[in-house]
Amino acid sequence: LADDSQTYFWVPKELVLPGKLVKQVSCGSEFTLAITVGGELWSWGKGFEGQLGLGHCRDEAQPCRVGLEHVLCCAAGEQHSAAVAEMTDGRFVFTWGMADSGVLGLGNFITCGPCNLPSQVEFETDAKKAGPQHPIMVRCGPNSTGVLCSSKADEEHSLFTFGNGWYGRLGHGDTNSQFHPTRISKLPKGLRDFSLGTDHSAAITMDQDLFVWGKASLLGEVQHVLQPKKFSIESASFRSVVCGESETFVVDTQGRLFAWGSNHHGQLGLGPQVGSFLQTPSHVKPIHDPVAHLISGGSFTVAHLENGDVLAWGSQSCGRLGLVEVKEERICWEPSLVVATWSTAAAVSGKKHGQRRSIAGSVRLTRSDATYASAVTEATHEEKEDKGSKEKTMNVVSFVMLQTVLKQESTDHGSAELKLYADHLEQTAQEIVKDIQKLQKEEESLRKLEAQLSDSLKMNLRWFRGLIVPDASSTLVDARMPHHLSSYAKMCWILQHQAAYLTQLSQYIHGDEAEIFLDAIDALFGDVKDERQVHL
Repeated sequence: LADDSQTYFWVPKELVLPGKLVKQVSCGSEFTLAITVGGELWSWGKGFEGQLGLGHCRDEAQPCRVGLEHVLCCAAGEQHSAAVAEMTDGRFVFTWGMADSGVLGLGNFITCGPCNLPSQVEFETDAKKAGPQHPIMVRCGPNSTGVLCSSKADEEHSLFTFGNGWYGRLGHGDTNSQFHPTRISKLPKGLRDFSLGTDHSAAITMDQDLFVWGKASLLGEVQHVLQPKKFSIESASFRSVVCGESETFVVDTQGRLFAWGSNHHGQLGLGPQVGSFLQTPSHVKPIHDPVAHLISGGSFTVAHLENGDVLAWGSQSCGRLGLVEVKEERICWEPSLVVATWSTAAAVSGKKHGQRRSIAGSVRLTRSDATYASAVTEATHEEKEDKGSKEKTMNVVSFVMLQTVLKQESTDHGSAELKLYADHLEQTAQEIVKDIQKLQKEEESLRKLEAQLSDSLKMNLRWFRGLIVPDASSTLVDARMPHHLSSYAKMCWILQHQAAYLTQLSQYIHGDEAEIFLDAIDALFGDVKDERQVHL
């Protein structure tokens, strides 16, 4: 932000890349990477290990362009970075930053010191088996790197890891460091997500199974898990996993969040009652809506819910949580709303062009506003305890947030919103008028078809003669037959009308459908020995 007047920001503040739209952000240890919609890569922050990829090891207070084009995804580790870029001859993985323990995957000759420019990672090709690798996703742990790849010979995704192998966190069956990308052979193919923590790692398969490996104490094991091992939680199926420094989070297919590991800074979101370390997974029940995305910052955690809200918990030092209600103590033990400064008054009010929006946290608060909101919330806690109403507390906070936004929002913004809404209504009305006119034309066409069908039926009925009534006195007629003759006469008349209808229908059947139609007619009338059916 290049703002020397302020050291810490207690609420989210917009960072503008002029003329650019950002599609992905990745945060490392005191540095940041961002990808624009056009595939440009930008970096800023600490650069003493070359982790910014700018050709030097200096810090940068503002975003700077990295010399990579058509970047698809990126990842920031503790002091190194990685990205996948689309080149003219295929996709490639690039790494830069601290090269210790092979974390860059550049081979045995680059194992330490800074690498301040992106370098291409080479994957060993086995022509008989996998063929050239096609990188899809890259993730960085503090001391390791993982790349999810597919190949022409094998459409299912495989995971390659390299870097420091302590505690078996690379998943190769040992604790050795890997200086080249190495495929995890014991991990089922077909992965949908994976995460690399400080001392442990995890992955989720396409079958929604969870596999973990690494340091024993973080996985509830006695010995370190050197190869991927299936991990079950309440017979749940999983869709995403995040490994932190000493904690693990998984989201199941229902959007429920489970957490275990270190709770020293309240980063599990389960409160102080679970202690400083939790051995087994526990459901983070304070989150009532499904979780869409989640990140772990070690001492704090941030979750994005499917309803649009953003929650954070853990250490709130230096304003890293950006909460609506700043806590008096250093630790925020339960998931709490983040100030959504990117929202407008329309979003806070809950309606925009007929769409329902989340009102929680959608405000632009100053520090004094946040204090006032906190005071109002504390005052309403007594009412909540008396009446057991959590909604009343949220309504008061939402009212305060709405008033704050209305005071700060530009009147020009509201006018522009109303003009857009008016234009939208006018366009909708014009489309409705066009639909009505179109219906009138279709109605006229249907009337013409109805008249044509009526004329055609009248024309076809000329082929039919009157019904022939059998002689009841004839010896050829059964004595029980005469009283049924009227019913048979009606049935024959129905059959004759059916023939007229089929004759008219045949005029609209062409091509392959004609053969099917003729087969149906033959099945219906082929055995009828009556000259009145000859025209069929």
